[in-house]
Amino acid sequence: MTVLDVLAFPAPVLRTTASEVADTEFDAKFLKLINDMAETMYVSNGIGLAAPQIGVSKRIMVIDIEWPDREDSTLYAF
Repeated sequence: MTVLDVLAFPAPVLRTTASEVADTEFDAKFLKLINDMAETMYVSNGIGLAAPQIGVSKRIMVIDIEWPDREDSTLYAF
């Protein structure tokens, strides 16, 4: 997994409307993006990360509201 750079305001991608993920985009490359987003979120001690925050203008986000408090936390990707 790769830790990605997290962008801060006023990065232009954070001010644009992200596009929907098409059914055809659910592939190995998409899964890698989700895994990299999760790794970035965990390394940053966050509980959520949206794709635009890493420069990807897609409606994707990962959330783990129980981490780091519980060993059995669950990662959600939307």
